[in-house]
Amino acid sequence: MRKRKTSVSHLLKMAAMFLVSCPLSLQAVTVDLQDLRITLNKRNVKVESVMSDIEKQTDLLCIYNKNVIVNKLVSIIT
Repeated sequence: MRKRKTSVSHLLKMAAMFLVSCPLSLQAVTVDLQDLRITLNKRNVKVESVMSDIEKQTDLLCIYNKNVIVNKLVSIIT
């Protein structure tokens, strides 16, 4: 078997095709948050724990700024 030489221009064409096709395959998913039902009955728990429970009950992912105090104790009843 002979080895094929791959030219730089061929690699650039392949990379360009890949870069163009990737964003086209991404899909945006919309969620109507008003239809979500979450049950939480927590007293004196960390905000991080509340976010974790929300993630477990929904398909949502809680993303927050590093300045958010997730160790603060909160109570929430829904």
